Amino acid sequence: MDPTNPLIMLAATDGGVYRTTDGWETQSLTTLGLSYNINDIKFKPNDHMTLYASGRNSLNTDIFWKSTNNGVTWTAITSGLPNSTQTSRVIMGVSVANSNYVYLLAGNTTGGYNGLYLSVNGGTSFTTRSNTPNILSSDFPPIGSGGQASHDFANAISPTDINLVTVGGISEFRSTDGGVN
Repeated sequence: MDPTNPLIMLAATDGGVYRTTDGWETQSLTTLGLSYNINDIKFKPNDHMTLYASGRNSLNTDIFWKSTNNGVTWTAITSGLPNSTQTSRVIMGVSVANSNYVYLLAGNTTGGYNGLYLSVNGGTSFTTRSNTPNILSSDFPPIGSGGQASHDFANAISPTDINLVTVGGISEFRSTDGGVN
């Protein structure tokens, strides 16, 4: 829901992103249309015009998109990110602690840990923070390459400390250094 107008809402679906400006009396499919399976959508903190979406597209290329016009149109961001042939589910974390940071948590094709990626420039480019151990494993301590990314998947960023990140599947893991450890 747009934080400045409760009638503007967006819905992430396995058939794209839908948008309404009248509280769902009417809606339209955005440029992230039917060939997109969107797992997550977030507003940039303190900027209702900028939104982020993550998921997969049928071309097996992109996993992250950015909109700067309140979700009407979207642009794929690929710098520093794996393509969708290497991922399963993809979710994000943002925080008012630093609105330019976007954390992207990606599962691999067997539901294990593909990696945690970080943008410090408002979603324009990403760097890999970590990709081991397999923190999405259904076992503890983590083993193997599979896991729970397809249905048990969490990514939370502290509202007061941008480097305090909690991610997980069956088990949760906390990082105090922005996901490096």
